[in-house]
Formats: sequence, structure tokens, C-alpha cells
Amino acid sequence: TGVGATNGSYPAFDVGTFSFSFHTPDSFSGANNLFAFVGSGNTFSGNTLFSGNDLTLGISIAAGQLQTRDSANTWVNVGSPLQADASYDVHIVFNGSASTVTYGSDSVAAGTADVWLNGLLFGDDVSIRDVVSASAFRIYTTGSAAAGAYELDNIILSDTPVSVPEPSAISLAALAGLLGFAGLTRKR
Repeated sequence: TGVGATNGSYPAFDVGTFSFSFHTPDSFSGANNLFAFVGSGNTFSGNTLFSGNDLTLGISIAAGQLQTRDSANTWVNVGSPLQADASYDVHIVFNGSASTVTYGSDSVAAGTADVWLNGLLFGDDVSIRDVVSASAFRIYTTGSAAAGAYELDNIILSDTPVSVPEPSAISLAALAGLLGFAGLTRKR
């Protein structure tokens, strides 16, 4: 029901990047939520999560709503609901240090995270739990297979704040590839 790396898998760090790709179930219900945590957890059993005192960053998808765990240890909605049966890339640059950190052309304030969804900044300087340095992660779902399943891929936890390509740059690269393909086809 989940995947993770326990405390001791990484040297602890305060600033970094947590990213993963996922595909949502065919429909959302209260029984098929996705949870992703970064912190200092050292044991995982079933669908357990980091306790509040072990948590640097928490993110969830509850009934299609993207949420983060804030400094008061409560879930806060980040933005509009996600779609069922759709693919997403989540890229989170988190900052548990005492000062603002710059990554690429962006920055993230102390004690916050920037949440990127499919290359767009979806949550800017969102409050995070930020109780401990990061040294572990855990991603899991709740509910039964009958409630629908998430598909996960490309999980990365890094001690470096990494920026994501702007959607316009991705579009331009795709357009250049298509133009190159069209030119090659015409040449034939």
C-alpha cells in the first residue's frame, strides 16, 4: 500500500526537493486518498504516517483536493480539485531553514514550500510542518482496490532545491521536435 525510505537512508537536510508522478483513479471517493510525507520517520507499518514531531512536509490528495500539512499540523487546501483518471507531476521545493532560498529564477521563503503541478506553480510559499530535518519519505494510499488505485512513478527526494522547466519551455521543446519531425518527413 505504499513505498518509502526510512530515517538513516539519507543524511538529514533542511532544504530540498521532493517530486513524484502519479495517475489518479477513475473516480475519487473518501476511501482512496493519497498521502506523501517527508520527515524523519524510522518505521513504516501498513498505512502509518510520520507523527507531527517527525514531519517536515506532508501532502495529500483527499477527494481530488491537493492539500499540505501546515505548521499547526492541520491539512490546508492548496488549490482547485484534481481530475479523476488524469496524470500529474508534483514537484515540491521545501525550505526548513531560517532564510529564503533561491532555486533557478524562483525562491522559497523560510518554513515554506513551493508546490509545482505539471510545471505550473500551484502553491507559492505554502506553510509546511517543518519540525525536523528531512531524512526519509513515505507515500501511501488508503482504501481498498475497489475504491480505485493511484499509479506512482519517478519518486525523488533530493537535498538540492531543483527548479522545474516552465510550461512554455516544455511547449517550445515539443514544438521544435514536431517541426523537426515534419521537416524530416518532408525531406523524404
